[in-house]
Amino acid sequence: MSENIKCPYCDTLIENNIEICPNCKSWFVEPYLPFFKFANLRIFIILSILTLGFFNVFWFFINKNAIKNLIIKDSDRKKFNRLLVGLLIVVGLYFTLILAPLAAILMFIFNVALTYRTLRIIQRYTQNKYDRALDINPYYVFFFNVLYIVHFIDTYTDRTINTYDYFDFRTPKGFVLIVLLILMAMFLDSIKFLIRM
Repeated sequence: MSENIKCPYCDTLIENNIEICPNCKSWFVEPYLPFFKFANLRIFIILSILTLGFFNVFWFFINKNAIKNLIIKDSDRKKFNRLLVGLLIVVGLYFTLILAPLAAILMFIFNVALTYRTLRIIQRYTQNKYDRALDINPYYVFFFNVLYIVHFIDTYTDRTINTYDYFDFRTPKGFVLIVLLILMAMFLDSIKFLIRM
């Protein structure tokens, strides 16, 4: 049984093991997502460029245990596992010469689906643990997929404490980032094409 203490911010009697004061909503511990690897945006972008974009696919396999540790609903676990198996099959198909173009399209679709599923898992985990509703932007899921997850995790503490949409594409900074990401994607695709020739 936990003992009660006074909140240092509002003097309400609270349990000593809680993370947020139920009265004044002050944080005692910063929210975080445990066990994620390569969740720093700069490192992720560098690794993505060095691997010609393949790191985006393997990021899910590297972090599958961290994602599974956040799962609350059993249906999320089943959907995530199915999508992961599907992505593994598509990656295998990509390295066959005949099915590579179809596999590249399927790889993108699976990346988008896994990105959405992972963000929903993080969203439910945050709602359950910190009683905060995080927004997911469907446009970013589609256009940036894994990059959006890494950015989401990289800014998770601030995102959870402040609970606002973190990136506005209508700003000049947002426009520049979108153009750079499109150019990076075109560059990586052209290199992949040249390698296959």
